[in-house]
Amino acid sequence: MTLKPWTLAAICICALLIGGFVACRTTPKNTITVDVEEGSNKINLAPKKGDVITWVDQANNAVTVNFLTDSPCEENNNAPGPTKTCTVNVEHGNYQYDCIGSTTCVDPGIDPRSTLIVAAKPGGPVTPSPAGSVTASISCPGPNVTWSPNPPGASVNIGQNIIWKAGSLNFTITGFNYQSKPITVCSQSTIDQDHHTCSVVQDSSQNPPYTVTYTVTTSGDKSCGSASPTFTVNPASATAPKG
Repeated sequence: MTLKPWTLAAICICALLIGGFVACRTTPKNTITVDVEEGSNKINLAPKKGDVITWVDQANNAVTVNFLTDSPCEENNNAPGPTKTCTVNVEHGNYQYDCIGSTTCVDPGIDPRSTLIVAAKPGGPVTPSPAGSVTASISCPGPNVTWSPNPPGASVNIGQNIIWKAGSLNFTITGFNYQSKPITVCSQSTIDQDHHTCSVVQDSSQNPPYTVTYTVTTSGDKSCGSASPTFTVNPASATAPKG
């Protein structure tokens, strides 16, 4: 049987329409990336700009989170503070939050990235410590430093790792001293937004506990200068939980 040209054309058009309909009905797969934080082995969500994050408990009730650094979220204009939904409008940074109310957040970090390829750091990543870790979150104005978990607040044990986070801010941590005399606190020589883990060591001239003064300096578009807060270095704990 010979088909007329217009019949062939009609068949082709129908095939295209059916194929397009099937293609439209196909649900694209989502790729969800999490990164393992150096120095603690905690899990951070790594969304891309434009992704939307909501927090719920297992009963699907909304959970409010409170950003301790500045925020990656459009909903609160990238400022520190509470939100239940986050439309990510940044491409990079290390953000820290906690939960408000009875819900406890165990791994509360968001590390947006515009690519899944991240350049390796010189010397390699800092390994987690059996003594655990604490997080120091830097925010503006101030700058202020918020420690978590809280308690212990601004207090660390020898052998622990301090994970410094500042959201979108660039920062440096320098000038550790005790009673106006320079001391060694971190085994690493540089602490900044690219090298944000401090492995706490005992200074050879001090016996813990002792209170350390240091300088945190912010830079970049949202910077707020520098400040000289303190924290306490305690003896190593024989029963410290893993971070």
